[in-house]
Amino acid sequence: MSLPPVLAHDCLQATAAAHGDDRGILFHSSLDTSEFRGYGDLDRRSRAVAQALTGQGIGVGDRVVIALSPGLGWVDALFGALYAGAAFVPTAVAGYGLPPAMVAERVVAISRAAGAAVIVTDETLAPVLASADIDIPIAVLSELLEAGDADAWMPPAIDADAIAWLFFTSGSTGDPKGVMGTHRALRATADAAAELIAADETSTLVGWLPLHHAMGLMMQVLVPAVNGGKVVLTTTEQFQRRPMSWLQLMSTHGATLTLAGNFAFDLCVKFATDAQVADLDLSTVRCFVSGSEPVRPTTVAAFAERFASTGLDPTTVAPAFGMTEAMFITSKPLGVPYTVSHVDADRLATGE
Repeated sequence: MSLPPVLAHDCLQATAAAHGDDRGILFHSSLDTSEFRGYGDLDRRSRAVAQALTGQGIGVGDRVVIALSPGLGWVDALFGALYAGAAFVPTAVAGYGLPPAMVAERVVAISRAAGAAVIVTDETLAPVLASADIDIPIAVLSELLEAGDADAWMPPAIDADAIAWLFFTSGSTGDPKGVMGTHRALRATADAAAELIAADETSTLVGWLPLHHAMGLMMQVLVPAVNGGKVVLTTTEQFQRRPMSWLQLMSTHGATLTLAGNFAFDLCVKFATDAQVADLDLSTVRCFVSGSEPVRPTTVAAFAERFASTGLDPTTVAPAFGMTEAMFITSKPLGVPYTVSHVDADRLATGE
């Protein structure tokens, strides 16, 4: 029995060979508007982007900053960078209501800190970045796709310990710091996710987490592409405007898996109408991962009670803990009720 592929481009190509465009990522810019990227198409587009990047002298050992508006361009760009043997560096450009100049300032700061060789952006953001004080080349994704020759792509000369990404994290507790991850780490994360939360080729994940965030990008894009699962995404802004859109998309697409912070479960309980609840079918869900912030038992209980009529199994809510430095660390086993332990913090600190 052959070992599973480890390098990101080998993983995606294996998924594309197995599923073609029958599976992939469906992106909803709104509940009524969507765009689909099959894994076969993603492989072709990634090869084109990578070939265009290498034609500009960008490849193994380089860092590619991704500064794109929400959408499937993220998927093309990050796998394009990986197919070139470079590491991708995601940056936030939407969702904060910042003026364009401040967005450009943030992107430039991260690009310099990362030692980026290029910033991949879109037609909307390119002029904004070009007007900033920056000495890093800017590449427009659509132009890379047009210029690149997918058939001329050559696999990069890298091994499993090559750097695949650089996430800037811990901004909530101090200055953001760059955290590097390898291709081997991606494979390990995908395997752990399949084991812990059934994020495998039988999964249908529905999510709205931002793609510049480690949890959102890793669990909603990279892991499904490696393991061959189906994905349905929408924007964080869509969830913020209509929290119930999350559960409605899950119901429509027969979701088996999703991930969010505790606050998201609270918002659904708060804003769900009886009519909306009556229209939901959450019986297909195997795992509601709750992480990225403290998981409150009162929230879990309220969520399970409010949506019990939808077929929701209360054991599917799975408190989880992870770190950008290590990705998955632990999660409640599937199908097992979670337990709550009360401890004395002072005594716990002394080993009692």
